[in-house]
Amino acid sequence: KQWYQRRVAITPGGNGGISEVRPATALAYLISSKTDFGIVRKSWKMSCDEELVGQFVLKHREVLVNPHACLPRVLKHFKDLLVDTPKHCRHKVYLGLRELTLAESNTTIRETIQAETCYHDNTVESGESRCHGDTVESVGLYNVLSTWDVPTCPIRGDEVISALNLRKGPEVQRFYTRAKNKWKESDYLLGKEDLLKHILDLHKETKCS
Repeated sequence: KQWYQRRVAITPGGNGGISEVRPATALAYLISSKTDFGIVRKSWKMSCDEELVGQFVLKHREVLVNPHACLPRVLKHFKDLLVDTPKHCRHKVYLGLRELTLAESNTTIRETIQAETCYHDNTVESGESRCHGDTVESVGLYNVLSTWDVPTCPIRGDEVISALNLRKGPEVQRFYTRAKNKWKESDYLLGKEDLLKHILDLHKETKCS
């Protein structure tokens, strides 16, 4: 606890800077569960920003420490996260992404990752392949995603209602979610007509089954 308090006092990240990894980020790489982090948060009286960063890193660090983690897969994970996050809340995602990027470039934290998760090639099970090419740390996760123009899903809930002749309710949300997932799977390339056709086909299948 004393280490954490000293780090918050001297680390620019503790006051909103990004030149160093925040103490909560380092802590999140050492704690195994959200429950444990919550206990530490209350005991150590973390600020709201520190709690936000720690919870984000704790939730998404597995994407980076996975032995199959490569840039396309990692970027897709966080692009989908940005797409699913309301615009007025995306600053929280960017804050977490900055910390993950800094953590990935921090030698001490990377050594911890390797020790805790068997990050090396010999952990990959036979028959499974590792992605090659650019890595997250070589490109800079935050640098890539902070300049990405987040697309908007081409269809809205009211258009699902009109296309399927439904009333507002859970069924509309289910079809909208299926359409949005299809759009994300296409790397955000499918247009409105494609998605409406998709949900119409799904609706017909549902009625026939």
